Amino acid sequence: MSVKRKFSFAFKVATIVCCLTGVLSNLLRTTSIVSILSFYTMQSNLFVLVFYSGYFILRKFNPKIEESKGYHILKGATVMIIFLTFIGYNISLQPVGFMMDVKTASSKILRFSNLFVHFLTPIMVMLDYALFDEKGYFKKSYALIWIIFPALYPVYVYTYAHFGGTFFGIGGSKKYAYFFLDLDKIGIDGVLTYLLIFFICYILASLILVKIDELLGKRKKKQQSTTCKWLRQPIFLSCLVFYYNNLLSFILSFLCFFAYFFHLISPYVEFVKYPAFNTNNTYWPKIIFIIPSRIELKIQAYHCSL
Repeated sequence: MSVKRKFSFAFKVATIVCCLTGVLSNLLRTTSIVSILSFYTMQSNLFVLVFYSGYFILRKFNPKIEESKGYHILKGATVMIIFLTFIGYNISLQPVGFMMDVKTASSKILRFSNLFVHFLTPIMVMLDYALFDEKGYFKKSYALIWIIFPALYPVYVYTYAHFGGTFFGIGGSKKYAYFFLDLDKIGIDGVLTYLLIFFICYILASLILVKIDELLGKRKKKQQSTTCKWLRQPIFLSCLVFYYNNLLSFILSFLCFFAYFFHLISPYVEFVKYPAFNTNNTYWPKIIFIIPSRIELKIQAYHCSL
């Protein structure tokens, strides 16, 4: 076994441990196990656990499983599914103080577990792909397969609500988990608008991932055919090649910084509600960044319901 494969094996084990820690720590102290398992975050983390566990089991029977088409389809799906958890939480949910269970607010341990399922596990999965997976295997048609899991989630939520299911989170919806799925407050038009935006962004993100994978795959093949040829080029071209090869790592680093920034400013964020135009139950929140120098910067945020 090569050094890279050993590191890959260890990193995947660490990803399972990280994901399992986040899932179990949320399940061990919750108002309702069924409720918390009905959040997209938990279901996406369970998807990660199933994928990596299945990988280690099947690898015993097929050592070359990483070269199979099915592996790359499922790995791409895993990356995109958990990426949606990461970006959705840090952009739209974390700023409103969203938590999956009311007990989380009174427990430092559960706040720490919240970090695992929304931040650490997604980063581990994305880094696993960026650092260890062979590139150039993704296809544009895979994006249609990768969207199946997120597309089925609203169906699950409304089925769960129809049979009396309740969510015990903070900053979301007691009946529909998330504010953008709340039929009672934003109506069918509001829900469809949010879902359309999410699905378009998800497909675009999937196609971007496919394109990056394709570019990195072509670059590696070109490097293999012209070994060390770039060393004879000017130094600035060498730096450009180095940057291009690490493009995905750069993007992931930027996302980490972006998420960490939201964690830093969260203590200074407050949402103020006031009636939206021509509606009775919907609100346009304003984010107020309370700067220590007593300067308040008011920014009108996205349309949602609190």
